[in-house]
Amino acid sequence: MRGGLLYLCFFIISFSAFAQHRQGQKTYAQFKKETKNLKEDTNKVLRYLEFAKTLEPPDSAMAVIDAAGPLANKLNYQKGINLINYLKPQKIYAQFKRESKYLKEDTNKALFYVSAADSLLGAPQFRDTARIIEIKAKELAYKLNYLRGIELSIRSEGFHAEANMNLPVALRYYREAVKMAESHKSYLDIHGKYPEIYALYNSCLNIYYYQADYPNAMDVSQKGLSVAGQLNDKEGQAHYIDQIGFIYQKQDKADESIKYYTQYLMLANEIHNRMMVADACNGIADDYLLKRAYNTSIAYFFKALNIYEKMHDGERLDGQRLVYKPDRIAYTLFKISDAYKQAGNYKQALHYSLAVVNIINSVIYVSNPYDVAGYYINTGDIYQSLKDYKQAAFYLNKGLSLARSIRHREDIRDAYDALAKTYAGQHKYDSAYIYSTLHTQLKDSIINEESSTKIAGIQARYDAERKDREMAARNLIRNIFIIALGLLVITLFLLYSRYLLKQKNKYQSQVNKQQTVLFNAVVSAQDNERKRIAQDIHDSLGSVLSAAKLNLSGLEDDKSRFTNAQKEKYETALGLLDDASSELRNISHNLMPATLLKLGLIAALQNLFDKISVTGVHINFTAHEVKDRLEEAIEISIYRIILELVNNVVKHAGATDVTVQLIKYPSYINITVEDNGRGFIYDQTAAGTKGMGLNSISSRVEYLKGTMDIDLGKGTGTTVMIDIPLDGNTNIMV
Repeated sequence: MRGGLLYLCFFIISFSAFAQHRQGQKTYAQFKKETKNLKEDTNKVLRYLEFAKTLEPPDSAMAVIDAAGPLANKLNYQKGINLINYLKPQKIYAQFKRESKYLKEDTNKALFYVSAADSLLGAPQFRDTARIIEIKAKELAYKLNYLRGIELSIRSEGFHAEANMNLPVALRYYREAVKMAESHKSYLDIHGKYPEIYALYNSCLNIYYYQADYPNAMDVSQKGLSVAGQLNDKEGQAHYIDQIGFIYQKQDKADESIKYYTQYLMLANEIHNRMMVADACNGIADDYLLKRAYNTSIAYFFKALNIYEKMHDGERLDGQRLVYKPDRIAYTLFKISDAYKQAGNYKQALHYSLAVVNIINSVIYVSNPYDVAGYYINTGDIYQSLKDYKQAAFYLNKGLSLARSIRHREDIRDAYDALAKTYAGQHKYDSAYIYSTLHTQLKDSIINEESSTKIAGIQARYDAERKDREMAARNLIRNIFIIALGLLVITLFLLYSRYLLKQKNKYQSQVNKQQTVLFNAVVSAQDNERKRIAQDIHDSLGSVLSAAKLNLSGLEDDKSRFTNAQKEKYETALGLLDDASSELRNISHNLMPATLLKLGLIAALQNLFDKISVTGVHINFTAHEVKDRLEEAIEISIYRIILELVNNVVKHAGATDVTVQLIKYPSYINITVEDNGRGFIYDQTAAGTKGMGLNSISSRVEYLKGTMDIDLGKGTGTTVMIDIPLDGNTNIMV
């Protein structure tokens, strides 16, 4: 899982160390020359390792150790492999001590410490040392406020907790590191190559798989797929599509799993990664095995096997994982054997199972001991099904012995079950009972442990869901607060707007009231002034003209003595005095009709209409229920309104008939003026009217708190209807 982070070489050294390194390289070159023609055997491995023990500086020794490793694996030389696993961390730690003292307290030193801790963590004898280095790395990262270093040190703490099988703590560290990596987009590893966040996601996935926590595993896989998409990393996308398919498979959802493994296969072909192609074929084969489609399953297993048989000794599956030919061939043959066994074809199952046994007996680097134990037990179980109990017992005991050495409880359980059946088949019921009891006890124990693991997984999911609910609740409260605040602001704005509108209306009402009072005063003043002027003209100027005519008429007796020219002037003077008197009466009447003041509104209107009818416009006037005199001011205003309406008809409408109707109701007086003229458009006329036009009429109606409706149209005549209240609510100033 962390192979790409282990056994890193360190290159930050002083000048003197560099000189020693050059000398070491020369010594190593001489050593390679001396050992070039040596036989590829265990002695060569030992000679490499003996030379590496004494070689300085440590990084030169590391080069020698790395050269010895593949040869030891190839020779199945367990002693050499053990020596390498013991010597390599020693050299790594020696190199760490040597080079760390020359480093400044900066971010490079923090990364150096993290890398060293990860490299030593795989060696049990240096696990505590690795922990101390992790702590130093974390302290330095926090001191420098180096987010990348903090994230990597937290991740290293997760590695340490996982190595000690403290999975809940490890998972907590991994998730914290993931959160930091996602927050500052720190996707690449220490060397800027493989996306570091993939390793963090994969570490989380391993624990989720162990806990059977597939919902969280799915969440992590989806995140990984999203990051791979952002990086346009087709290989990373293929890896996480593979994980999603595996998750569905573990939940027995074969059809969904096949969809994702098919995508995985297509993407693997697109990027020409044959190891992924073979891996996808194995995944699809496992899905068809779940569906009991044995022939289809076996066909896909053979596709994978064909690819593995053509691969090199070792090839990369992706940026972090390296797969080996013997391991992959053995695993795929085992799966073929299992498929035949499930199909009931035990002879074919045995054939491929024995092929696996031949591989693991011929090379050391085939797989981990967990898989090897399973291979032996599978072979023994097939022999048991074929009733070859001797061979069954041989392979089952071999697998059981290996499983016990590595404490693999599932393999031990399966071996107990198969041995119980084997001894029962041989009628050795005592032994069968013993192994059956052991199987039952261990099975119950595993079930309990699995239950505990599932409970832990459920608890972890519950905790995650609870945190999600708490976060959702906090978000809901925040959203409610924001909405409430927004509503409050809107409400305050509306209230303030309403207040401003009320103030505006109040101000407008006051202005209107003031305008009404002002108009009332102006109209009253005008009417009073007209009344006074009309009275003055009649009383003074009228008297003067009458006296002048009387005096001039006194010359009538002397008229016979006038010459013709004088007679003509005399007659002209009398005519002018008559015309002046007549015009004076008209002016006085227009200013304030005497009939209106003396006889009232109806008589004044009738007199007015009689004069207008002489002009050729026929006026039909009717008055209903107007028997008593009204207030003088109301009579004057109504007279002025009707006068202006009739004058407009005479001047502008081209009408021949006009109907004027005056009706008194208990609470108001209705005025209707209707003509048969050409009509007009009110807005245009009103806009262009000056003086006592419709605007003046409208103002007088508003002044009396009345209403006016105009029914008009071009060529259809005009009807004006006005209602004047008589309830005492008018604005009349008496």
